[in-house]
Amino acid sequence: IGIDIGGMSIKGAIISENGDVITRSCVPTFNDGEKIASLDNLFSLLSELVNQANIDGHKLTGIGIGCPGTIDNNSGSIDFANNLNWENVPLKSLVEEKFNIETKLTNDANAATLGEAKFGSGKNFKNLIMLTIGTGIGGGIIIDHQLYEGNLGKAAELGHITLFMNGLECSCGRKGCAEKYASASALIEQAKQAAQSNKESL
Repeated sequence: IGIDIGGMSIKGAIISENGDVITRSCVPTFNDGEKIASLDNLFSLLSELVNQANIDGHKLTGIGIGCPGTIDNNSGSIDFANNLNWENVPLKSLVEEKFNIETKLTNDANAATLGEAKFGSGKNFKNLIMLTIGTGIGGGIIIDHQLYEGNLGKAAELGHITLFMNGLECSCGRKGCAEKYASASALIEQAKQAAQSNKESL
């Protein structure tokens, strides 16, 4: 099972060994009025996929989760996910306790980069850099066919490169980060502001 935790939705799929998607599903990341991403929604999605796999007779060999933020790959804990308002969440152990299936957790952009390197347009290259653009901006780096993870898996946070000193305040606590100017959520906000300031514009 592959899980992608995003700023708007949590997407999941049962994936074959060769990368084919057998079935997929999706739930919202936040419930109405919530400011913290819902673990219950994640567990509900996982339960649905595990049950579907059992019904269809698929043998599950593991759960892989991509989550935004700084992830401790050794412990399987989310140290800080600013767009989810999660801090120090031991997600790997929580999932394994509930489903008794081996689980791997990594940064979502790293997971996307690995997928692109193995099954996508990066599979014929030994070095690549990937940007993921959504609620925030993520990054992944492959060097000589190896994912560059840095200290405790925290490398390639490309969305938090400072573009403007003392710029817009980012949800990570810093100012001027790239994702405050070029992520999907930033572009939507800029479009709203532009429309508000010039209501006659198409």
